[in-house]
Amino acid sequence: MRNRLVVYRIVIAAGAAETRAEKPIAFKDLPSAVRAAAEKLTAGGTVKKVVRETEDGAEAFSVEASVSGKGKEFTFAPDGTLLADEEEIAFAQLPEAVRAAAEKYFGDTRGLLSSKELANNVTSYEVEGKKFGKPVSLKYSAEGALIEEEKDED
Repeated sequence: MRNRLVVYRIVIAAGAAETRAEKPIAFKDLPSAVRAAAEKLTAGGTVKKVVRETEDGAEAFSVEASVSGKGKEFTFAPDGTLLADEEEIAFAQLPEAVRAAAEKYFGDTRGLLSSKELANNVTSYEVEGKKFGKPVSLKYSAEGALIEEEKDED
């Protein structure tokens, strides 16, 4: 969902910086349990990108795909356990509190991309856009509280 070269992450909730590394890999190079789970979830769709991620020392695999005409991103543990399921949604489908917070932050809603993520049985919403000409990604709770802010480091 996100195209990043170098990202500076600020974790608002924890107040600490995270370390994150991403490496594109071929679908065939996924661990067999991850590949099987990904094949099941992307059946009938098109896989766009596969990435091996390491975040704070934990390895995961991200599979971006188009399924039933919607952009989806699935994140798996090495054993094939689904860690997160993210789906593109229209800005108008965001909860009102999230729409209001994003509009206040960006000053406008034009050009904003939004998605809904389910991870650890918690739903959050991501809004991507530009602030002062630079890409920014914000993650909100359903109540509109800012959870995380990512800015490109240039």
